[in-house]
Amino acid sequence: MQIAILHYHLNRGGVARVVENHLLALAEVTPRPEQVVVLHGGRADHWPQERLAGQLPFPLRTQAVLGLDYDSPDGTPDAPPRRNFFPLADRIVHALEQVRFDRARTLLHWHNHALGKNVAVPAVVAELARRGYRMLLQIHDFAEDLRPDNYRHLADSLTPGQIERLPDLLYPQSPSIHYAVLNGRDRQLLDKAGVAKERLHLLPNPVAIPTRFPTVPTSDAGSPPSGTQPSQDERTQVRRWLAPMLEMPVEATWITYPVRGIRRKNVGEMLLWSAAARSPSSRPVWLHVTMTLKNPVERASFHRWQQLAGQLRLPCRFGTPPGSQVSYEQILAACDLLLTTSIAEGFGMVFLECWLARRQLLGRDLPEITSDFRQAGICLEPLAPQLAIPASWIDLGELVRSLEDLYRELRARYGQSPPAAEGSDPFASLVSGATIDFARLPTRMQASVIRRAHHDPEARAQLRGLNRQLDLTEARLAAPLVSRQIEANRQVVGQSYSLGSVGRQLGAIYAWLMATEPSLRIDTLPRGSALLESLLRPDRLYPIRIEP
Repeated sequence: MQIAILHYHLNRGGVARVVENHLLALAEVTPRPEQVVVLHGGRADHWPQERLAGQLPFPLRTQAVLGLDYDSPDGTPDAPPRRNFFPLADRIVHALEQVRFDRARTLLHWHNHALGKNVAVPAVVAELARRGYRMLLQIHDFAEDLRPDNYRHLADSLTPGQIERLPDLLYPQSPSIHYAVLNGRDRQLLDKAGVAKERLHLLPNPVAIPTRFPTVPTSDAGSPPSGTQPSQDERTQVRRWLAPMLEMPVEATWITYPVRGIRRKNVGEMLLWSAAARSPSSRPVWLHVTMTLKNPVERASFHRWQQLAGQLRLPCRFGTPPGSQVSYEQILAACDLLLTTSIAEGFGMVFLECWLARRQLLGRDLPEITSDFRQAGICLEPLAPQLAIPASWIDLGELVRSLEDLYRELRARYGQSPPAAEGSDPFASLVSGATIDFARLPTRMQASVIRRAHHDPEARAQLRGLNRQLDLTEARLAAPLVSRQIEANRQVVGQSYSLGSVGRQLGAIYAWLMATEPSLRIDTLPRGSALLESLLRPDRLYPIRIEP
């Protein structure tokens, strides 16, 4: 069995990290691949090729393929539509032949083929299936999930003037094409859309359990010794090294939000935490989002939050200084707590990695994602599915009108008719209580709430009364309870989401596919429109996800 893994790029984070962990997972199971090649579009910043090649018990190659990257360098879907997709298919076949892959023994494992980052890829997938290749299509995110620009970009190229036909082309059906999803929600979505159950697999992301404590470059104190958990002195050493670079006080409570600050990560809510949270013994609370952005579509929103934080002099930091050699593991070692305010995830790695880093996780729960983790036995106390603010702080009529207008515009961008008139307004129902979820607000209203919390002590007290997490003096955050929860969750992660566990699942899927006789016939997704309607429900609308 020869495995070809295909993705647009291998830059640090996201899918590239999943690919790396999949390779490590395959190393722990038998039978192993004869060899693996990773095909990408050309960008591979921080891809650990040498380290991986030295760790894996099978040959690993990486190879760039012209035309496999995003349509434009920053991933914005504004490139002219492509209509001749065969050259890319030919180049992929040529790349496989160069590394002596035999079609009969080759399996293509694609990541996010239908996300709309490259309009050629869905057509290339179907073409390669017609040429006799078996393939696994792994879905991390859907273009149908509040990514209207991506969806429209695909439609303009693949089905110009007939956007209603797009679902027929994005998810080709064949006995030799299987699908892998990250969570139970996505499995239900594709099952409802008509993907055959025997070709639809739940494949959670593997989590690599750290075995060594990160060292810091220091000439006078030496490096911390290896171990799975740093002592307090070792943590302090890392923190003292990081503090000048991050410009955060050593003695503060450090809360880390370990993400790249794209819109769906809801960075404004992190600012509200920085304005309202209270720490034990009146220690200052400082928050840090770990990665900044290059994508101009996402960067505009991120910079607005940076500017607001600067104007209010909020205790939070964004990214690390340019050129600094700070690792993610060092940041985790130095912080006290982890935070998530995200309103949408494909998998939600932070819900698992926090326990391996032995850090309590605070912030926003995502039940449609975390229900899988809870079923596995992970306790996610004290996460909450919303951050409540008093409804009296908001002009509710303006909010409802804003949500209605935005939803109509969103449906139009997806080529859908306006929502049918029903007995009650779904948006009025969403904001009808005494409190409103902060994440439901447009950016301008979120900024107003942050300013109010920053300037008014009574407003901060109200927020802490409504959201107990904001008061870090709560007894339920006491060390003994947290320690027991962390260790129990850590064991579950090790059993259910380890490299070995996921490697066995992935190996079984590969074996199933390789036992399937390649079929040259490609069918369409039986009920493709059901996928879009399921993800375009009014209750899934969060303005910050689609505002410019």
